[in-house]
Amino acid sequence: MNKLTSALCLLLAGGCNNLLAENTLSQALSAGDVDLNFRLRYEGVDQNGLGDTANALTLRSRLTYQSADYRGFKGILELDDVSYLSDDDFNNTRNGKASYPVVADPDGTDLNQFAIQYQSESLMMKLGRQRINVDNQRFIGGVGWRQNEQTYDALMIEGTGFEDISMTYVYISGVSRVFGPEEGTPDKYLDSDSHIVHIGYKPTEKRSVVAYGYFLDLEDAPGVSASTLGIRFSDEYAIGDLTIPLTAEYARQSDYGSNTATYTAGYYALDTGLSMLKVSVSIGFEVLEGDRVAAGEAFSTPLATLHKFQGWTDKFLSTPGQGVEDIYFQAGVKAGEGKIILAYHDFNAESSAADYGQEIDLSYSRKLNEHFSVLVKYADYNADKFSTDTRKLWLMLTMNF
Repeated sequence: MNKLTSALCLLLAGGCNNLLAENTLSQALSAGDVDLNFRLRYEGVDQNGLGDTANALTLRSRLTYQSADYRGFKGILELDDVSYLSDDDFNNTRNGKASYPVVADPDGTDLNQFAIQYQSESLMMKLGRQRINVDNQRFIGGVGWRQNEQTYDALMIEGTGFEDISMTYVYISGVSRVFGPEEGTPDKYLDSDSHIVHIGYKPTEKRSVVAYGYFLDLEDAPGVSASTLGIRFSDEYAIGDLTIPLTAEYARQSDYGSNTATYTAGYYALDTGLSMLKVSVSIGFEVLEGDRVAAGEAFSTPLATLHKFQGWTDKFLSTPGQGVEDIYFQAGVKAGEGKIILAYHDFNAESSAADYGQEIDLSYSRKLNEHFSVLVKYADYNADKFSTDTRKLWLMLTMNF
């Protein structure tokens, strides 16, 4: 058992005695909130070079319980179950079906969150398995797109008593990844001795400046253990009904902890656009540096919510050795009660002239009512000098109760 999880069990054992001294167990349970979430999804993948087409019909069932507040303390317990509603005609990373494309949704039941939280006017502390999403999740995220979420065995401390300033420290002792609950390759769990330091300044509702340090020592993945120092700026400017968002970010990364390589690599991104009434457009670029010769010396983001970045076909889950440049355009239109998104990506190597390929993404989402929402999504990657042509289709129904 992970050391932080063990500590949480001891803490909860003591805390339950105090709680039951004030209330009966039934009263304590009835004061909490119980939520049910079901996510039914079809994912189809056609990938050149593989003999079979993947067809996955999966159901993610989530039960979440959060206790009522007790002298500043709250507890949370969350269980996820992923089940198959058809034959597993896809490579789920555990079934050995290598002739099929990967749909990384192994079936089984997993402990998604198990944590205790303390909140005062100036301090928040959270201990145990928990969801952690930092900023836009480019470096630290929950990979919420996959049916089995990525969560963290961690201690989080947030200072909340400062006007316009936020300060967060996180110690991560382990990462429960999307590939569980069965053992296999890739690893379902990464032992960790990692630290997050995050300081934000937000003088207005739209303007913010963030400085961060991610010191990741992943004992089971030493090749991506790294320290990353960076700064992120975002703002939004209004001219009548026209809104102009702007985000700029820069980071520098080097080897750290158990990583045996010696390297430094940079990250920089710029995003801007226009938004008016029901239409929004954005254009930007994102660069993860790499080395033209040496392998394992590219800028890496192993704990990111990677599906949000560099196209929905997930061709760049690991940074190529020569790095990657992504120049993209995205347009969004509110259509009735729904929203349409169209995106285009042009991918190139950072440290050479290689053209990796292009991708087109298209989605339609709609919230039907307070309980049901639907999503249709398609992605088409046209390979040049990286990976292979890939097409993906998703049909999804989400239910909340």
